[in-house]
Amino acid sequence: MEMDFFQELEQEKGIRLTSQQKAAVLHGEGHSLLLACPGSGKTTVMVVKTAYMIRERGIPPQNILTLTFSVAAAGDMRKRYGALFGGAEGPMPRFSTIHSFCYGIMMQECRRTGVLRQNIEGKNSFGYTKMQILTNIFEEVNKEKPTEDMVETLAGEISYIKNLLIPPERYKEHDFATANIQKIYMIYAAFKEKHQLYDFDDMLLLAYQLLKRDKGLLERQQRLHPYLQVDEAQDNSRVQNQIIRLLAGGPGNSLFMVADDDQTIYEWRGADPGAVLEFDKTYPSATLYRMEENFRSSREIVDLAGRFIEKNQKRHPKRIITKNPPVKPVGIHKVYNEVAQMKFVLEDLAGQKGPLEEKAVLYRNNLTAVLFAEALERQGIPFTIRGNKGHFFKHWVLEDIRNFLRFSLDFRDLSSFDGIYYKNGMFLSKAGYGKAKSHVDRKRDLFDALLLHGGLQEFQKNRLYGFRHDFRSLKEKPLDLAIVTIEEDLGYGKWAESGAKGRGMTREGVANILATLKFIGKRCRGIQEFLDRLDLLEAAMARAGVRDRAEGVVLSTVHSSKGLEFDHVYMVDLFNSVFPGAEALKAAAEGDSGRLEAERRLFYVAKTRARTDLHLLQVKNYNGKPVEPSLFLTEVEEVLSQGKRTAKKAKG
Repeated sequence: MEMDFFQELEQEKGIRLTSQQKAAVLHGEGHSLLLACPGSGKTTVMVVKTAYMIRERGIPPQNILTLTFSVAAAGDMRKRYGALFGGAEGPMPRFSTIHSFCYGIMMQECRRTGVLRQNIEGKNSFGYTKMQILTNIFEEVNKEKPTEDMVETLAGEISYIKNLLIPPERYKEHDFATANIQKIYMIYAAFKEKHQLYDFDDMLLLAYQLLKRDKGLLERQQRLHPYLQVDEAQDNSRVQNQIIRLLAGGPGNSLFMVADDDQTIYEWRGADPGAVLEFDKTYPSATLYRMEENFRSSREIVDLAGRFIEKNQKRHPKRIITKNPPVKPVGIHKVYNEVAQMKFVLEDLAGQKGPLEEKAVLYRNNLTAVLFAEALERQGIPFTIRGNKGHFFKHWVLEDIRNFLRFSLDFRDLSSFDGIYYKNGMFLSKAGYGKAKSHVDRKRDLFDALLLHGGLQEFQKNRLYGFRHDFRSLKEKPLDLAIVTIEEDLGYGKWAESGAKGRGMTREGVANILATLKFIGKRCRGIQEFLDRLDLLEAAMARAGVRDRAEGVVLSTVHSSKGLEFDHVYMVDLFNSVFPGAEALKAAAEGDSGRLEAERRLFYVAKTRARTDLHLLQVKNYNGKPVEPSLFLTEVEEVLSQGKRTAKKAKG
């Protein structure tokens, strides 16, 4: 009967499973872990296994619950199952995200108690969003108005606390960037409880608490879903793993967990890889399966990726292989700077055949997306952006530069000068500036008003003449040099450096934003064209970031590329402090390799997005300063050299 199912699968559906895939499908009762390498067909196996359980083992569809990492993944499984098996196997089994499953449990409790909670991360009648609430609490506790980046950092840290179930007494063990995080968390939780609100992570937390304390509810869920399948389990957080453990704990229940510990890349937001690495300890009688054959990538890419990831120590032993033929060597390109890097990528893109949607640029830093978007838009090449939240155009540094430039066009533009009067070298007092403002009119600009009514000392007046000259000069200079004048002559650089510390930014971060603005400004003729260009680019990137499917070249953070694949992949900005990051390198030097292994996994995931054409680009200089080549690029070169030596010996 088993052969009948698989023969029919091959003859009618065109799906021929490998021996490793078939073993996973045939697994019967009891818990099991399937380690699935990139491109090994895990989604196909999960869909086929579901059909096999229903048809060959007689398991009712409603007793099978498949939990996935994302809405897209759940939809893809549902679509594939429907296309392959449709109504032939009876009712559709449930494919769901774990958040959707937990939402159902939470809503059951709401109906039981008569207390209806509102979601503050979507449309609601409460009137405030999660970010607005957190902004207000941050300001109340820390006595300062946070930037958008600071609020996003706070939201991420609160999510991290919930997903890892960190108790208050252990907050100090974590390097949280937000001051008074414990107090803010408690006020936020109390506010939500008072107004019967919940956020995205509360669905998990509330469901976990309900399942843990309500034995009857837990037993009903265990009886309803005795067969539990979990996809992308390496990305599950601790609270998600605890929920899964509760559901799988029923008498006779079976858990089929699919994961790849080498693709754990979300630890920064609470992923708990220990559940996969210690699966045999949690479920001592479990069976371990592997799917190691990659159907996606060329032999060169698979061989390189497999040997590269073996450098990590904390992993299940496995070896990714492929029967795909060799296509072309992996390209390693060492260029002078980020501009030369972009020029190389654009020229190579133009020379490659095939649709633009099969070409992707992968990066760590969202500023890289701005540079590529600027160049692509000017050349009329369509693009899609993944993982970019558009904060660049709302960043305080960008707004400050806008204000400097706007004021240089009109010395009566007080709304622009309001934002920068204390961010330059004039040393104006708030009172003196406020008094002078009231005397600005058609005949008298701000500089005249300051000289006459600003209460300035003689040395300040002398400085003011120089500043008026420097502001006037901005209109006459190329935009990149105008920004240099703002930094150096008008004193903004020193203020921004000190201001960055209180906003969770580094000096290098400010310098990189200014460098990006200089790059955009180089091709603009005049200040107004530059300001208009920023608006146009912001709109273009916003449109490129909301498309349901890719149109044109794909620009993506490495994290957002997970689950995707392309014919041509360009990994850029490969230098130390970016990839791998500075903190990972520092921790490794101090004997803690955990962060570096996490970064190496991310590099591995990026490489395995490519089907046939992979390019690794190292810049020798970034933002005008020499940089060290990426440690990972050095490791790649060592792997390739070793491969050449091995091949030479085999021939000899």
